[in-house]
Amino acid sequence: MIIVLLAEGFEEIEALTPVDILRRCGLDVRTVGVTGMSVKGSHGISVDCDMTPEEVPLSEVSMAIFPGGMPGALNLDAAPFTDRVIEAVTGNGGRLAAICAAPLVFGRRGLLLGKRATCYPGFEKELTGATVSEAGVVTDGNITTAKGMGVSLDFSLELARLLCGEKKAEELSSGVMQNAPKDVPPESDEDRDKRAIEEVSAVADGIVSYYDTVGISLSVESISRGHAVTSYVLKLENEKDGQYLSLHESDISNMLDSRSVRFTENAEGAQVIEVENLLRDEPRLSSILESFEFENAPRETTFVIGASIARDPIFADISRSGNIFVAGGVGGGVTNFISSIALSLAYKADPENLKLLLLDPRGGELSALATLPHLYSPIVEDGEETIHALEKVSDLIDERYALMEKLGVRNIDDYNRAVYADASLGEKMPRLVIISDEYSNLIEGSRDRIEGLLQGIMQKSRAAGIYTVLSTSRISVGTPRSAILGLVGSTACLKISDGGYSMRLLGSRDAEKLCARGDMLYRAMGAVRPLRVKAPYLTDSEAEKICDVISKKWRSI
Repeated sequence: MIIVLLAEGFEEIEALTPVDILRRCGLDVRTVGVTGMSVKGSHGISVDCDMTPEEVPLSEVSMAIFPGGMPGALNLDAAPFTDRVIEAVTGNGGRLAAICAAPLVFGRRGLLLGKRATCYPGFEKELTGATVSEAGVVTDGNITTAKGMGVSLDFSLELARLLCGEKKAEELSSGVMQNAPKDVPPESDEDRDKRAIEEVSAVADGIVSYYDTVGISLSVESISRGHAVTSYVLKLENEKDGQYLSLHESDISNMLDSRSVRFTENAEGAQVIEVENLLRDEPRLSSILESFEFENAPRETTFVIGASIARDPIFADISRSGNIFVAGGVGGGVTNFISSIALSLAYKADPENLKLLLLDPRGGELSALATLPHLYSPIVEDGEETIHALEKVSDLIDERYALMEKLGVRNIDDYNRAVYADASLGEKMPRLVIISDEYSNLIEGSRDRIEGLLQGIMQKSRAAGIYTVLSTSRISVGTPRSAILGLVGSTACLKISDGGYSMRLLGSRDAEKLCARGDMLYRAMGAVRPLRVKAPYLTDSEAEKICDVISKKWRSI
């Protein structure tokens, strides 16, 4: 049996081409829905999978294919099921295959020891000792990797050659090329915009028509098309009907091919339906950092949250947001978002004024940020090193309070103003932001000790200019404990599976209705309701380029 693992946000062409090619070889190929029996790809195509993870007879699997490099493989890399698949297939003497991000999927688990492996430029740090190649498709031992979506067909034919022989691969290649469309030009921006307008118009007409059939008269007053969702502001003929709109949520979703649908109100109290876009695009972090709005944000402690449905850039101030908790399911974009926070803070603030302490308990998730000049210490991955780092921060807070008490000031801003006016009073205190990837891994093995340190730091650190950003893609009833959540000022909640978790984290439901890959509800400290935001899209290669820009920027000043 061959299995192809699919998660929300996978690249359909990468995933479905090997499924088609290998089935033409007469092989038993099954798609596995890691995040559900029906998963939706980044181009809007929904795929009904053959089985769930629980139904896979791992002892019978001869090949596992991980499609979609970025984001698909990264999504899967965070899924516990992936560990079991790799270990089982390796133990069976079977083959592993992945597009683009194979080092990310396989390398960090140490399963390549004693085997050859290849990675592509930009992934060298993920798989130490690997051969770096520009080739489209490479087979090393029992591992096949491909460079990206553009070589999806070549990747599939290579797998066919390995499993069924050269002759069969040539037959398939000939047949596919004969049936391939000739000289199809790439879609222009103008054509894509036209399709987007048609999509929005069709949804608006569908909403009006549906409610007319159930006796509710309304019109679409205004439309705002965001990166991931479009907001339709409704005007009801009878305002009392507003209380019945959300009762038809599942019917509206079904009418729109099971797209994500969310009912809410705007600031003026008008009824709003937010509908997932089939044609999505991404706000790039580099573009937001270079925007006029961010460049002219007055405070050094400003960081990027993302873009609103109206496509306006959304920022926050770490010194005013309080401690931040970021949560989401597998593939939601949690690590991307906390990386964006770190990069935007480093882009905005002088390294002498702001330091970053990065905790990376899974190892390698934050490695693209390793060259930032703002690092308080090298990225912390080991459990004992984590305890030592947090103890050091706890001592630093006590030292800062002693210095502030000595000058008779109450917080870091007053202290820095005093020493700026009179250098003999002491040295300037830089702000410190602690950013941690996967919370479940962070506390593994030393939960009481680490949570005790975090609780102490979060309780008293704000006046000392120290802030904490915690994140998890493994939400559970007791993780994190209520004592930690009670010290959180702002919360970012990406797509999760359970409305109860949304209620616990945000004080309201709806995070379960979000789209995958960066769609979030962000509740700022003191805000009445959360704001829907699309987090910036960020790849490791882009993160490394931004790090280079940041290093050059502060070296030149």
